[in-house]
Amino acid sequence: MSGDLLRTKSIIAQFINATKDKNENVKFAMDETNINIWYVLLHGISSYKDEFVGGEYLFRIHIPEGAGKEWLKGGKPPRFIPLTPNGVYKINVVSCIGIGEYHMGSKVASMGVGDFVTQLVSGMIAYHDLKGGVNLVYTETDERGKQALAKKSVDFNKVNYPEVMRLINDSYSEYSKRFPVLSESSSASSASSTSAADRIRELSVVIPPVNNPKGKYDMNVSRDLEPNQKDDVKELY
Repeated sequence: MSGDLLRTKSIIAQFINATKDKNENVKFAMDETNINIWYVLLHGISSYKDEFVGGEYLFRIHIPEGAGKEWLKGGKPPRFIPLTPNGVYKINVVSCIGIGEYHMGSKVASMGVGDFVTQLVSGMIAYHDLKGGVNLVYTETDERGKQALAKKSVDFNKVNYPEVMRLINDSYSEYSKRFPVLSESSSASSASSTSAADRIRELSVVIPPVNNPKGKYDMNVSRDLEPNQKDDVKELY
């Protein structure tokens, strides 16, 4: 198996693992033309004083060579770029709360991309407990400021990232069909569902192998999904 095909199947497996169970706070989508790039929507989260109630926050993820698979052999963690103003992470730049590329010494070999997203949610919820990081702005707004951002976040995403939101909602509608059914018929339902291995084979047929040079991040972001210049983003504030 070629290295590119193995990498493709590895990324697909990561996506399937991240979306195998229902998550009340996270929705995932993979770019339809570049599987090195994922999108994540954080929603339904709260904090100390309900700062984020009603908020919907988009992030772009860049998958480097070896992320979540061969860390001990020199792989880098995924790169997270917040797209929606949120009051914790600075937008349009790489943010790090101790587990990203600026803190390579703290990486955990068994963590996958889904585990990193869990850390993003934790950073939002428990921002008061963050001891440091890169491109964090949680001290620049108080609770009311964060609440104001939450109220405007849905419209912000609709105006600036309509295609990303469509992609995420379509993706969720598809992968949520595979969630386990917790009922007496769950075993029968599970037996008839598509296995992760089968799903990887299905996707590999339609998704060509990807080549991402070791240690480099793919910045090829489709303008059909989102603006690639900061000036293109319409501020609603």
